[in-house]
Amino acid sequence: MNRIELENRVWLLANNEEKNELLDLGLTSKVRYVKRVLELGKVYAHV
Repeated sequence: MNRIELENRVWLLANNEEKNELLDLGLTSKVRYVKRVLELGKVYAHV
């Protein structure tokens, strides 16, 4: 799985609550969201 596929998968798996929290933090772009997820080591087990 390449980086783009991984980013898309992580974004799709994020629930609305997580996305809303991120929007509150100003992380409005998918790329920034994915970068944040990976930095936190919060990569979903099924990705």
